[in-house]
Order: sequence, then C-alpha cells, then structure tokens
Amino acid sequence: MKRIKLFEQFVNESEDETVQKILNLLKTKNPQNVIMGFMLAKSQNININSMKARWMGRWKLNGIDLSNEFLSGLDLSHQSFAVADFSNTDLSDVNFEEAHLKMADLSGANLSGANLKKAWLADANLSNANLKNANFTKANMRGVDLTNANIDGANFKGANMINVKGYKN
Repeated sequence: MKRIKLFEQFVNESEDETVQKILNLLKTKNPQNVIMGFMLAKSQNININSMKARWMGRWKLNGIDLSNEFLSGLDLSHQSFAVADFSNTDLSDVNFEEAHLKMADLSGANLSGANLKKAWLADANLSNANLKNANFTKANMRGVDLTNANIDGANFKGANMINVKGYKN
C-alpha cells in the first residue's frame, strides 16, 4: 500500500521532477526506498543508467539487504551490490549486466532468465538458486557456490569458473 501511494504522487510530475525523486530515493540506501526508486524508474520508463551522470558513477548499494523481495524484471545493470543480501529474492528476468555482486548472498534467489553477462560474482553464494536460462556469459564466477542450484539452460560461455563449488560441467 505504501508503494502504491508513492507511485500515485508521480502521475502529474514532469520527468525531471520524477528523476530527482528517484535519485533521492536511491541516495538514502534504505532498502525499501531503493526498491521503490528502481520500481518507479521502471514504471516511468526512466533509464537508471542514464541518470548516473547526475550522481557520478555507479549506485553504490554495497551491503544492502534486499532479501525476500520481488524485483523481477528490473534493470540493475552496471550497479554495485557487493556483499548485498538478495537471498530468497525474485530476480527473474533482472538485468545485472556488468553489475558488481562480489560476495553477494543470492542463495535461494530466483534468477531464471536473468542477464548476468560480464557480471562480477566472485565468491558470491548462489546455492539453492534457480538459475534456469540465466546468462552468465563472460561473468567472473571465481569461487562462487552453486551447490544445489538449478542451472538448466544457463549459459556460462567464457565465464571464469575457477574454484566454483557445486558445478558439474
């Protein structure tokens, strides 16, 4: 309900006003505000990556707790989520291309259909995750834990698979 009321506020605002509100939500680094910021950007067809110049560089959301959330279909490419907690989160069809997810907890997450091309996943925990049809092309997966993960149809072409736990080629 809180999220619905937030979205209603932006119906009659200009794109510049909406972009500023999204920036303000992301800057708080509060998990609920960050989720609302990304969802608002998606609902208004605003490209988060084109906003980076306004806030210099990647969104540094390292260590943020986004566990047990529904983030399906969001564009989180080129963002920094090192040591973040995405455990048991629905990340289906999320775009994590070139995202920094080093040591992130993605255990039990649904990453089916997700794009992780060239993502930095070193030492991340993807145990018990659903990785069906996910794209890990040229991703750095050194030391990743894939124990009991569903990797049906996942693409690991060119990925660094050194010391990956639970992976059977």
